[in-house]
Amino acid sequence: MNCVSYTRIFPNPEKPLPSIEEQNKEIRLFSKTLSLSVDKRYTDRKRSEGSFDGFKKMKEDAVSRLFDCVVFYSFDVFGKNIFIIHDLLANLLLPAGIKFAFAKEDFYSGNVSEDEADRFIEAKYHEGIVKYRLSSLKTHLIERKYEKYGYVYGDSSEELIIDDKVAPVIREVFELASNGSKPAEIAKELTRRNIPTPTSYTRNRLDPSFIALSYDWLSSAVVDILRNELYCGIWKRRMIGKALLLSCPSIVDKELFDKVQCFLDNRRIGFKKAGFEEILFSRSVFDKETGAPLVAQIPRPQAGDMMRMAHKYETITDYPKYRIAVSQMITETRQFLSEEKASAARIQKEIHSAEGKRRRKELIDDLISDKKSIIGEMMDIAQLYLPIQLDENATCEEKEMKLSELDRQMDLLEERLKNKNEKLSDIEKAVSDKNPWLQLYLTYDGRSVLDRAIIKKYTSRILCDRFERLEITPKEQSWKELVFLCLGVDKRHGT
Repeated sequence: MNCVSYTRIFPNPEKPLPSIEEQNKEIRLFSKTLSLSVDKRYTDRKRSEGSFDGFKKMKEDAVSRLFDCVVFYSFDVFGKNIFIIHDLLANLLLPAGIKFAFAKEDFYSGNVSEDEADRFIEAKYHEGIVKYRLSSLKTHLIERKYEKYGYVYGDSSEELIIDDKVAPVIREVFELASNGSKPAEIAKELTRRNIPTPTSYTRNRLDPSFIALSYDWLSSAVVDILRNELYCGIWKRRMIGKALLLSCPSIVDKELFDKVQCFLDNRRIGFKKAGFEEILFSRSVFDKETGAPLVAQIPRPQAGDMMRMAHKYETITDYPKYRIAVSQMITETRQFLSEEKASAARIQKEIHSAEGKRRRKELIDDLISDKKSIIGEMMDIAQLYLPIQLDENATCEEKEMKLSELDRQMDLLEERLKNKNEKLSDIEKAVSDKNPWLQLYLTYDGRSVLDRAIIKKYTSRILCDRFERLEITPKEQSWKELVFLCLGVDKRHGT
């Protein structure tokens, strides 16, 4: 068989290609495994990606049937683009009966049927089309310029220059916020001074004939400015699902930006006086029946801080009462966390007891026994494959039916074995000091002040049952239930 090879190299800063010598070495080693000997080499060793003389010569010789087989280094690098690659393989080599091989993909058309070779070409073609479209889209997105208030683009779409006309406005917005002004107050001040909104300013800069009908600022526009990391020199872009971090000149310093973020975070909780405790549970406790979040009652009752539902939910429920004291919620939450810690301590002691070790060993031994049984069944089925394949009295259809049935049985056994392995892993973890629920609640310190961070760390859900009591679900609840089940412990008392 007259066999040739083709190699190519060109500048590719994104993904450097192996040298011609390295490609030839891979081709030579791969050819030996196929008992092929390369008699001639076609090479495009040029500085430009458009250099294609060797490829053209190889294609002309293929048309003239001067060789019977061609070996490439990889499907991804031997053609100028995916369309040329597909044309050569699907429309020339395959119809002409010329064999082709790819060292990197470990593929040789001489070892498969013509249909399988065609499926390989089409699969690689569609894969290449996707890459080609993503590359085109990435180029389009990189070159596209999204207008940014406070900046103008430089020579490229990746260079930003501060717009001195509105940069003072942005600095003033940050200064006002850092001094305690609310977004709505800042918006009102900017509106009073007839300062163009970001949208109006940008449209007027791009189209001087544009005339804004209103300069009314919204508080949301102020918040967008205050939350934008771009103004402290952090430019985040996403390209085809990938996050890119670019640098740009900062309009405000990082210290001022961080100070304003703290102000906005506090604003989300609410502008409450020090000691106003209902912010501890605001929007983190929900009504059990309607799912409505509980909010602080304002104005503050003389009897003490209270939580309630929004009025629209009260009209669709029929509860004896519609308020619950924050002091009661704090008491119930602290009691729950203390009980969970005590329960965790008891369970840890039970795990290390003789009875706990016995139950753990018994569960693990049963699962190991089940695994051995499943593996034995799989071995028995595996021994049936060869006799079926060697049965000269059976037709191909009969063999195929029998083999398919064996495959089905083997798949079921593999799924059972997988489930047993997962269950074994879970039990080994649950009935040990590595149990996530144990590790979490053994760290709880009941002397700590109850705050939102503790509630978030130790609870996954808090429901209010008709404003009578709280129903709290702990974090890592599934691991708690599993260890209780394994040890045969009462879920209510952990004993």
